[in-house]
Amino acid sequence: MIGALLGDVWPYIASAVGIIAAFVGAYVKGRKDASDKAAREAAEKRASDLATAKEIRDEIDNDSSDDVRDRLNRWVREAD
Repeated sequence: MIGALLGDVWPYIASAVGIIAAFVGAYVKGRKDASDKAAREAAEKRASDLATAKEIRDEIDNDSSDDVRDRLNRWVREAD
């Protein structure tokens, strides 16, 4: 009796398990893709920031002491 009932329901159970496995697989793949994209964007931003820092460092190295002092004075508060 149980064998006959299980035999009739088995295709539906297998289909449900297959559908659930497909959804879980798609979810996990989506999470991994999003994580990879975030890591790639962070690496690109870091490379851009390093290039900007190098440009500024090169500018300061090429400026005279007076020019550097003038640039820094823009960032210092006036004492009251």
